[in-house]
Amino acid sequence: MSTAKYDVNKIREGLEETFSGKMKSAFESLEEGDIAFVYVTQPIKRIYAIAKCTGNYEGSAKFKILKLITGPSYDEMKAEEPLKDSVAMRIQLRGTLFPLSQEEANWIASKIGLNELQNLDLTEYSEGREYDATEFITFHPAFSYEDFVEGIKPETFEDPDTGKKELLFKVEEGVFKRIARNAYNALLNWAGISKEWSEKYGMPKLTPEEVQRVRSKIKSAADTMPRFYLIIDEINRGDIAKIFGELITLLEKDKRLFMEHETLTTLPYSKKKFGVPPNLYIIGTMNTSDRSIALIDVALRRRFSFVELMPDYKVLSREIIERADGNIKMLAGIAVSALKILNKRITMEYDRDHQIGHAYYMSLKHHLNSEEEFLGELKRIWFYDILPLLQEYFYDVPDKLEAVLKTKDPALSFLDTKDGEIVGFKDESNIDNQKFVEMLQALIAG
Repeated sequence: MSTAKYDVNKIREGLEETFSGKMKSAFESLEEGDIAFVYVTQPIKRIYAIAKCTGNYEGSAKFKILKLITGPSYDEMKAEEPLKDSVAMRIQLRGTLFPLSQEEANWIASKIGLNELQNLDLTEYSEGREYDATEFITFHPAFSYEDFVEGIKPETFEDPDTGKKELLFKVEEGVFKRIARNAYNALLNWAGISKEWSEKYGMPKLTPEEVQRVRSKIKSAADTMPRFYLIIDEINRGDIAKIFGELITLLEKDKRLFMEHETLTTLPYSKKKFGVPPNLYIIGTMNTSDRSIALIDVALRRRFSFVELMPDYKVLSREIIERADGNIKMLAGIAVSALKILNKRITMEYDRDHQIGHAYYMSLKHHLNSEEEFLGELKRIWFYDILPLLQEYFYDVPDKLEAVLKTKDPALSFLDTKDGEIVGFKDESNIDNQKFVEMLQALIAG
């Protein structure tokens, strides 16, 4: 709080004020109920009070003074770890709101005679604490180690007094490091340990007794352990060796934190220790028809179990056929039978990995109340999803495409031919619902 704007004598418990600032990221991460230490400028130049966020708005927030304190001075914060290297001190507290790590907050608490922040009786640490337990990402050729683990990223800061913009560079954690940190903190919280792995200062130092407490609880109550999931879609599309880097070794079960052969590594940018907690599960998905599967790093293959998910007609039966009534139930049965026949032929003419998945049909479950809507959606799936995919599969081998879509009656074939040569697929707009059903039945009959 600037003494140019606020009278120090009027800063009291219960005072509520709204603040705004240029560092948008600090306000974006703020939530109601968060605790703030209030710094007062010259001539006070020290932390003067503790406040609580009572309202969060776009680019601003409301705080209520909870307690007046005698906190550390500017010179102390400038001279001592962990505050001296913080963003707040690097720009000499020229701003409105700065986020603090757990270590930084505990350091300030220690300066006002408390061991840790929770002793202020203003925050709660319990087994009910919430963490983001799931992260979803998609790998692609441009995805890197810096996106996945950590990297150096620029951030601009605008001085509220001069308006001058400064460029700051900081180590920013990636999705894997973030969820590993959350999983580790949840694990410690579950084991009744109040220490925390912070983004800035890394993993806390645990005593041998604390390590044994975590290990014992994992062994005796593994079913209640909080579980975290990192879901990586299209995992085979990224450069695995580049993205995981040295962390590929840490994925092994016995090398996880608190396991028999616990292994830690030092990260290249932050120079902090890193390990993978045992309650973090990594699920990678890939399409069996992708040509790049064969290129998956062997080191990655050894560290994952593979579960093959082929077309599941039981799902279609449960979600579509059994939920349909009357004529729609019959039509749904024809649709599923046609898909089975089609996949059988694809397996014979190409391979089993290029079968059409049951997910193509799942949108049909939203059209079970109208026969016209059901057939309209089914036609769309066949003419705009399935047939173009088959055309891609058999682009250079039209005889195999003909074998996959063969029917006894050429008039009921999906293929459009001229003088015995395939010229494309028949125009969907020229095919009514009745003929479309007959075409599916002809495909089934062969």
